[in-house]
Amino acid sequence: MKKWVRFLIGCLISFALFVLFFFAQRYNYAEPDQVYFFGTKGGYFIIALFLTVVTFFLFSFIKHRRNHIRLRRNFIIFSIFYLLCGMLVILSFDNYLLVSKKGLSYNSFFSVEKTDVRAWREIDQAVIDCKVMRFPHKKPRISFSFLVNFRNGPVIDLNSPNSPLFKAEEFQSIYNAMRQHQVPIYVKKPFPTDLEKEYPFYANMCGKQVMEDE
Repeated sequence: MKKWVRFLIGCLISFALFVLFFFAQRYNYAEPDQVYFFGTKGGYFIIALFLTVVTFFLFSFIKHRRNHIRLRRNFIIFSIFYLLCGMLVILSFDNYLLVSKKGLSYNSFFSVEKTDVRAWREIDQAVIDCKVMRFPHKKPRISFSFLVNFRNGPVIDLNSPNSPLFKAEEFQSIYNAMRQHQVPIYVKKPFPTDLEKEYPFYANMCGKQVMEDE
């Protein structure tokens, strides 16, 4: 079999495994009246890389199955890789945000323990901030933060690099759920009116209620 054919087959198998793991994770947490978000861009990259390397190691084992010296060396390298990267894969899959009628459950990337669901009444307040940085002859840069303050801690930022939220509608769904359960939501500063048409999401999220800076 030609190398490019093996490479193509390996990539297809890796992609199929990634899709299988993705939907298996969603199925595992699929329950009525519950929304489950998991994974970050970095986490997806780690998982995809792990599955790709594992697939090509399997091809290598098959190819060199009669060469015991080469097979033993490759197996040792594979074992080291598996031990080092396996934990990162587990952490990637265990990085999630669970939203249900009962409340929120947020498990960060470096958290190895299961996080209990925190009831909506345990949330003291949510604070939204859209910081606009303007530059001459360039589009403005917007820094968006969505902080959730729980009574007696902790404080989590739903738009941090460690957050599994990506799309505007995902943030909107969290916002709507908080409103539905009467969680106080404050906006530090209203979004500039001259940018509302160009950035409707930020204008919508940061145009609700203003909290005076302390």
